[in-house]
Amino acid sequence: MSTIAVAQLCSTSSKLDNLLNIAKCAHQARQHNCVMLFLPECFGYMGISAEETLANAEPPIDLIATNAQALSQALVSMVDGNDIDNETLQTIDNHPISLLDGLQQIARHSQLWISAGGMHVRSSNDTKVYNTHLILNHQGELQCHYRKIHLFDVHIPVLLVPSAFTVPTGSAHWHILLRARAIEQQCYVIAAAQYGQHNTKRCSYGHSLVINPWGEVLVDAGGVDRPLTEPPSIVTCDIDLSQIQSVRERMPISVHRKKAKWI
Repeated sequence: MSTIAVAQLCSTSSKLDNLLNIAKCAHQARQHNCVMLFLPECFGYMGISAEETLANAEPPIDLIATNAQALSQALVSMVDGNDIDNETLQTIDNHPISLLDGLQQIARHSQLWISAGGMHVRSSNDTKVYNTHLILNHQGELQCHYRKIHLFDVHIPVLLVPSAFTVPTGSAHWHILLRARAIEQQCYVIAAAQYGQHNTKRCSYGHSLVINPWGEVLVDAGGVDRPLTEPPSIVTCDIDLSQIQSVRERMPISVHRKKAKWI
């Protein structure tokens, strides 16, 4: 049995503020003895337009910040539950900030694995943005990255759905779609979500969720229609992977699947 933390954020156009909020969530997760922190889509930046998002996307290769030392000290302080003085914040904010460098520092100091839901990374020709999912281990080492093009393999025990759903689509579809995915794939669904008013044009639905293989909602962080906490915040949940096998044995749908020829 492992305890995980699902973060609910309201990201803005300030990478520094967003990283500091993630550090706060890491501090909370560490207090609950969690082993992994799951972040939502757009955790590092929520722009007001596609042009702004592209301009502030991370470079494709060199992700090392020029003020990495000052940023590192600030994030370590936040993970430890301390506040940062305004002069230090101003100094850091006046220089380029690397989201990856910041996440690595948070992971190392908190000793948490981090699922970084979706980071904007520029393409090599600087014309497109890849929505890139990162997994970092507790030593801050990048284990893998995934550009959101194809669906996850259906045989894995956990589906990660980092999200930034709008309010209209979220209120209509969010819970239904995620519970359906958990039931049909017979796996856990962990969905870290953005929540709240990011800027004058954008509001996200919220409701970070953990759903078990039977389709039951184990935790729900609340959202615009049912506020429970203000971001940045986390909800924690114990994940029992043995339940997956139990559900699949009771309802062996994968055994009943037949290969079909598509015309």
